[in-house]
Amino acid sequence: WYQQVPQATAGYGNGNEAYISLPETSWGSKFSPSLLGTWKATEKLSFYAQWAQAFTAPTPSQLYLTYGGPGAYLSIGNPDLEAQEGTGYEIGTKFGDDQLGGSLAAFTNFYKNFIDSESLTATEAAARGYDLSEYPFGITEYVNLESVNIYGIEARGSWKFAPNWRTWGSLAWMVGQDLANNTYIDSVPPLTGVVGIGYADVEWGTDLLLTAAAVHAQTSTAYQAPAYAVVDWTAWWTPAKLPGLRVQAGVFNLFDETYFNYLDVPTSVTASSSNLDFYSEPGRNYQVNLTYQF
Repeated sequence: WYQQVPQATAGYGNGNEAYISLPETSWGSKFSPSLLGTWKATEKLSFYAQWAQAFTAPTPSQLYLTYGGPGAYLSIGNPDLEAQEGTGYEIGTKFGDDQLGGSLAAFTNFYKNFIDSESLTATEAAARGYDLSEYPFGITEYVNLESVNIYGIEARGSWKFAPNWRTWGSLAWMVGQDLANNTYIDSVPPLTGVVGIGYADVEWGTDLLLTAAAVHAQTSTAYQAPAYAVVDWTAWWTPAKLPGLRVQAGVFNLFDETYFNYLDVPTSVTASSSNLDFYSEPGRNYQVNLTYQF
């Protein structure tokens, strides 16, 4: 059960050209059971099947957050969003052990009131009181899709091939379809694979990671984001003399590739759009994190 109750303040509409009026309360509830069955065929091989129902409430941002402005972009919240309901089926197998093993799963999920975002056309924007020409980076809005099916396959594996050394990989493929309109869902990622190799000792470790994505064949977007492969390198250190302290650093997009994450490119963008580079991912970048637990 959830309930979101907007309350007005003196400054709620100040400086917000997209403000219309105080939105309505949003609420809903659902009982969501699940059932899992497993069979351990051998000591290192098991199979499972699962049926589950899901209930996902719209977030406050999806309901109410409207931001942006003329000369840039506009994202519109939708206070009329219904909660997303789903029924899922999954079968899979797990094999091996911590030394050498993996898993394989196939799934299909059916959704009612699927929450998605879409780019508005000039006509749709005008119906909401906006001039699309004033927003060169587009206008997007959260919507409910009546009936959606998302299905796919996921595979994972890992191997400790030497003391303190391991390698691992994963592959995910999925397709999303709007059953009501017989179109593809643009918020589903393309075929994506990850391969890594790492060393870990008691006090320190390092990982080298390759992430690759194929061209998304099942999409309605105007721009087909090219396939890419990006390498990241991270390292961590937990000094024995300072229990609880962890230092982690990384170089991301190690080879400074120019690439696009399909999910970050609006459906309105084309290969000839003047603002295409705006949606590319960061080049080589560095991060350092320091955490202390006590």
